Amino acid sequence: MIRTGKLVAQVNNVPSHNRHYRASLRPELTAAGQIADWRVLIETPDSRAAARPTIVMQSWMPDAPSVVGDQPKAFYLGDGVFRVDGLRFDRAGWWNVSVTISNVGVTDSLAFNLIVP
Repeated sequence: MIRTGKLVAQVNNVPSHNRHYRASLRPELTAAGQIADWRVLIETPDSRAAARPTIVMQSWMPDAPSVVGDQPKAFYLGDGVFRVDGLRFDRAGWWNVSVTISNVGVTDSLAFNLIVP
């Protein structure tokens, strides 16, 4: 869950460290505007959906190393899109969500950075 307030984040079209993939992290909102869950879109560098990749995610707070976040579970929905369950930000501050992506023998990683007010 995210506390009320404005979320500052680098979550759109983030390149992987070795430039094999690009990813976006998007909240799915309820009718009341609350975050219900998250979606991750994995694409190739030329903006095509990656063909059935697998991902592993972890969240943590770089400014507070003792605060280890969740290990969210990702479920493939198709067309490079995953539904992410268990991703919560229950403290204010800088959060890092690392994503390791594997597809067709190529593994790479990236990180989403969020500031929760």
